[in-house]
Amino acid sequence: MNELFEHPNRVIFEVDNDYFIYDNKTEEKTDFVDGNSKWNLKIEVKKYSLFIDNERFIMNQAQSGVKKCDWICFNDSDFYFIESKDVKTKLRNAARTDFDEKIVDTLDFYKKYNLAHLNLWGVLNFRSPNKVTSAASKDRKFKYKLKGIKYEELNCLQVL
Repeated sequence: MNELFEHPNRVIFEVDNDYFIYDNKTEEKTDFVDGNSKWNLKIEVKKYSLFIDNERFIMNQAQSGVKKCDWICFNDSDFYFIESKDVKTKLRNAARTDFDEKIVDTLDFYKKYNLAHLNLWGVLNFRSPNKVTSAASKDRKFKYKLKGIKYEELNCLQVL
């Protein structure tokens, strides 16, 4: 776990700040932007946390064919596996299926870290102009709860 805390590409999220993240697919990078720009995910930080572009910096050397969640955000009590999707409503079921596959591979990769003491979250981020902090169906939440993971669909992650 120390390897993640010391990762050179980590971004430190300070308490009582909001961060707006844009998944720049064109340039294949994560951009931190202001709230007036195009953004995918807003993170409201109430607890010191770290953020890393998982797909590009942590799992980038994972074997071919392994599916990866886009980002991770974590602190001393919670670990969020985040997948960002910018799709129309009618394509969200396909995005959910894709997330189901990515979370399995991502969790398998992270087994080498001792995360047993943390609350694990699977977060599917759908871009939306409105603030959404929880929109997942009860069935999907229950499905993930059986795996020991809390699940949310949102565009505003509140790290409390």
